[in-house]
Amino acid sequence: MMDLDSPGQAEIPEREWVTVSAGSTVPFSFEGRGKQRHRDTHELKVHQLLVHVEGWQEVGPVTVDKVGVFFRVAAPDPQLPPTQTNELPNARLIMAVTLDGSARKLVTVRSALQLTNLLHCPIDVRLENSALRFGGED
Repeated sequence: MMDLDSPGQAEIPEREWVTVSAGSTVPFSFEGRGKQRHRDTHELKVHQLLVHVEGWQEVGPVTVDKVGVFFRVAAPDPQLPPTQTNELPNARLIMAVTLDGSARKLVTVRSALQLTNLLHCPIDVRLENSALRFGGED
């Protein structure tokens, strides 16, 4: 464990948030392009993402250096009014890191809940937390 308040320790990098709407793809990079010999190659660079979904606390970090599927649990945001915080359950997020081509990574963030409509007409779906409403009784 590293004490980040001690003098001489590495500083926490500044966070740069990128807003991504549902169903969209946004390209990003961790560092600028350039020749390898002009970079500080003695420093270990770990490429990680933090994910923040509106209404929940941020989750992470998730490394994108490895291909795989990563699971995180997001708790309700304490900044919300207490009435809303009590109604929101924890949410499970799934982040899948895959290769797109030979070197580019694709990070897909989704809910653990997936619904597929196989009907020929659109449907409305509503999710209720009945355990909170009925006091956890069956």
